Amino acid sequence: MEQLIDTIDSVVARQSLNPIHSRPTGAIVSAIVSNLDAFADARRGRYANFEALGDPNLTSHEPISRWWTEVAEPILDQHYRGTKTQVRVELNARLIDQLIGDFTLVHHTSETREMMTDVETASRRTGQTAIVQKWARYYVLTLIRWLAAVYKEVAYKAVYELDHDAFFGTWEFFYTFLVDDSFLRTRKTWPLGG
Repeated sequence: MEQLIDTIDSVVARQSLNPIHSRPTGAIVSAIVSNLDAFADARRGRYANFEALGDPNLTSHEPISRWWTEVAEPILDQHYRGTKTQVRVELNARLIDQLIGDFTLVHHTSETREMMTDVETASRRTGQTAIVQKWARYYVLTLIRWLAAVYKEVAYKAVYELDHDAFFGTWEFFYTFLVDDSFLRTRKTWPLGG
């Protein structure tokens, strides 16, 4: 995926395209792309857990742990830690622990294979996960938005400069992604429409 994105970026430069949205950059987007690449590689990604069946200590390619470490933690650093949201999540975790902690058994494993054995820790992770889902979705959608903007430019050029009518109107399939950041941050269902 990284190679494909770099190739698309070079096409933008070579063809002097001017998409309305620029390629997203930054450590979080790079980590997302890297994790998606690893997940697509059967040896490192989606089938990595099969390797672990023979060796339970094998975690170097475990995709969930890698995602949490490389994507979720930076998202939490940037959008959660030191914010009002963190204060609210931690207060709620303490309150729920006070309400049900004395008679509730928690035995859960985190994304990084750490045991969570109390209500407060599990509740805190639930709040953190909601933040990670929101912002990871946003960062992925900024990449998709850029790709949609590039496609629109390529298709326009094919139709209006090179007379390739087969591309006429194909950009309309991607209009729902060409929205501003505030919309990307709040919308949970994609694509828009039917």
